[in-house]
Amino acid sequence: MPMKTINSLIIAVLLISPLGVYGSQCASGEVMTHEAYQYGRFETRMQSTDGDGVVSSFFLYNMDLGCNWPEENNELDIEMTGNRDDSVQFTTHYPGPQGFTQIVSMPFNPHEGLHDYAFEWEPGIVRWFVDGALVYTQDQPFVDGLVYPMRILMNLWGVNAPDWAGNFDPSVMPANARYEYVRYYAFTPGSGNTGTANNFTLQWSDEFDGLLDQNRWEAREFAGFGGNLCTFVSNNVSTLSGQLQLAMTAPLTPTYSQVHFSVDASSLNLTPTDVVNLNGTFNGWCGNCNPMYDSDGDGIWELTLELSSGKHEYKYTTNGWSGEDGGPVLGSSCDFKPCDQYNNYGLVVPYGSAAIQAETYCWASCDSCADTDSDGVPDTNDNCPDDANPLQEDNDTDTLGDACDIDDDNDGLTDVFELSINTDPLLQDTDGDTVSDYIEVNFDGLPDYNAGTDMNPLSSNTDGDAYLDGNDTLPVNFNYEDGDVAPYGTPNGIVDAGDLLVGIQLVLGIKDITDIEKAHMDLYPPGAPDGVITLSDYILMQYLVW
Repeated sequence: MPMKTINSLIIAVLLISPLGVYGSQCASGEVMTHEAYQYGRFETRMQSTDGDGVVSSFFLYNMDLGCNWPEENNELDIEMTGNRDDSVQFTTHYPGPQGFTQIVSMPFNPHEGLHDYAFEWEPGIVRWFVDGALVYTQDQPFVDGLVYPMRILMNLWGVNAPDWAGNFDPSVMPANARYEYVRYYAFTPGSGNTGTANNFTLQWSDEFDGLLDQNRWEAREFAGFGGNLCTFVSNNVSTLSGQLQLAMTAPLTPTYSQVHFSVDASSLNLTPTDVVNLNGTFNGWCGNCNPMYDSDGDGIWELTLELSSGKHEYKYTTNGWSGEDGGPVLGSSCDFKPCDQYNNYGLVVPYGSAAIQAETYCWASCDSCADTDSDGVPDTNDNCPDDANPLQEDNDTDTLGDACDIDDDNDGLTDVFELSINTDPLLQDTDGDTVSDYIEVNFDGLPDYNAGTDMNPLSSNTDGDAYLDGNDTLPVNFNYEDGDVAPYGTPNGIVDAGDLLVGIQLVLGIKDITDIEKAHMDLYPPGAPDGVITLSDYILMQYLVW
């Protein structure tokens, strides 16, 4: 495929901050994976959209950087701008923020048909492919800055950038970007079967047959970023005829849905004249204009409002703004915008949504107040929600509390079984011989504990010889180390030339070696028998006979 570079390596013309304010001149679609990936090969077959100020994309982005933008900014892009009908743009982004872009000409119009696009991301290098051919590589030192796991995203958006994508032309709407498949290959150097040097292994492929896989993808709702003139909504994401389609349309007409709010204020010492209020973006944070009600006196205050489609922030207060602040802890998991200075809850009302039940939180927290086992620990934080465990003991640190964990030491033996044989259910190795209780009681391969054929989990030296079980090659057979192997299979207690005859037959493989022979003839190394019988053992045996 003949190609030429249109631009030399340049700084990306648009650096996108997730903290920016996005526009509402259009509605469009964006999907992203729930999972983030560090390194790999990423493939799609897609057709972009033409028109000034329109960008179609397939890319990776560090969506999980929290409040650490731009310090943890990482992005890896394939983009097509609608004002160019003969090129594709490849970019990487880094802390700073800064980005490095190359626009590469194509022998086709990417807006007029489906083509295969891929990139390979390895430590220190990124390669881009079009229709199976390598078209561009970045391996400069700055690529070492691509280190964070990133999610796979696809979107279609509008921008006013005359020196890059052009100024947005609303007449292009409605418009669609189409994707026929997405594939992810893990980076498996030395063991793969795909890509450069066979360093990649397919993990999954999504052909977009049927509905969008909710277990893999999230259709973004009322999302966007600085410089984007569109709002991303799930209504503009669809699958049709084996393709994912992202639609760019005029802004959607608002719809209205019933939203039921409730908060558990039972921890507050409220008087009969105190009132819990709902404050939010939907009522201008008015203070006391939306009082809530606790009609049954159970401490849970409730109110239903009709809200427009979109994002809404809110919090609970008492007596307008003169009492308690019931917003979440600043920066906590339910703080709707954890990177700003406000401690507000939040919710999204999709276009055309049915009635919505907002989460019922304990006052000023992210937790539910429900405590099924009445141990003082809310169910959401309780490692045994149905069994009282007030101290949250978890001996084996498996996140399942001791009160409901049937195997507290995680050794493979239930607590009930261990108590029946007097081993310690909180210790994996009761007798301290470096052999776990599970291995000792299953030594003979049978399901039940059998004294004589299993090791004794209460004794560090089951057979009573000179070796502790952890160092004993025959832990249930006494190591005599006397060279007495004759007659074969029934030693007679006398060490003589007959034993030498049987011994050489054992070394040469003429006779089979059983635990009986090992117990008497495994002499090497002296004081540390190794569990095998060889010529070294036979030589030491001769000294015993002579």
